[in-house]
Amino acid sequence: MLRRGMLMAGLLLALLGSAEPGAGQTAPAAPTAPRAVIVQQMQAFADNDLAAAFALASPRLQQLFQTPQRFGQMVQGGYPMVWRHQGLRFLGARRQGPLHFEKLIIADLQGRMHLLEYQLEYTENGWRIAAVRFLDAAPPSV
Repeated sequence: MLRRGMLMAGLLLALLGSAEPGAGQTAPAAPTAPRAVIVQQMQAFADNDLAAAFALASPRLQQLFQTPQRFGQMVQGGYPMVWRHQGLRFLGARRQGPLHFEKLIIADLQGRMHLLEYQLEYTENGWRIAAVRFLDAAPPSV
């Protein structure tokens, strides 16, 4: 628990220390802020703070799910390893136009590994998670 809190504090400091562009500017190239958003959302799920988790979803996802409760139900049912996990490791990032992609491996509560790719978009409120997809094969450990 202390380790997770220290990780969150470090990532949040990195997020707060990074300069985000204003309206009409292009998104920053550094992956620190997108990674911090992913970790923040996972922490919000762990804390059962659906409103905070929902706020980190893209406007399109917010429109699709309408409420934090519906969004939470979708994540809990479709992405249980995101809802609750033992650990995660970021494997790499890439940009494709205005989108930022993060590949990561997550260990679920049973210790199974899941390889996921997060798609983030930059909005007027900063980076937001627009999609998560499963990738074919997962490396053996976190």
